Amino acid sequence: MGWGPSGARGGDVVVAVAPGEGLEVGLVRVDPSSGVVRWKLTLGQWLFDDFTSADGRLPRQVAVVPFGSQTEHGPMPHEVVVVDLDAGAITSRNRVDSGWSPFVTPEGAYLLSTSRPTVLALDPATGALASASSVRPTSRNEARVEDFRFGRLWLMGMGWGGPSELGRAVIDLDHSKPLYANGEVEVQDVSDRGWQLAP
Repeated sequence: MGWGPSGARGGDVVVAVAPGEGLEVGLVRVDPSSGVVRWKLTLGQWLFDDFTSADGRLPRQVAVVPFGSQTEHGPMPHEVVVVDLDAGAITSRNRVDSGWSPFVTPEGAYLLSTSRPTVLALDPATGALASASSVRPTSRNEARVEDFRFGRLWLMGMGWGGPSELGRAVIDLDHSKPLYANGEVEVQDVSDRGWQLAP
């Protein structure tokens, strides 16, 4: 077993598998009562980053982020692989210019930049990039379950302040739009930049 998506989808269990060093890793969907494998999907020779799930239930489309330090052709490029868990197929492979930390609710999949404060949301039906929001400045580069309960993602700003001055932002994950920003924190829609988001 390895790192990566694991949880429940339509009564089945979806787990990431990594047979051993140098072998290809991927995802498997299994019927837990019979042990029947619904599908297997190979994603390559590099492990992928774990993601945070609100309650263990997975949406149809998830984002998988491979990681590794070196390939035979040089440094591994940053990539986000979108996987359809119902079809057991890769929806898209997307080159990105920085690292991303994935997280999911039962309704949808999201990514939070590990190098700059940006939140990406996937279309739950197609897996396409639905929206991108830049949130500056914030200290968070990965989402914890307590940060995105009830369909909203809470991001704290940098620095200190009283309740009325404390920097924070709230993003409505269900509708992919900012609801609130306070203090020095500003939220900007950068969806038009697509997967290649400028710093």
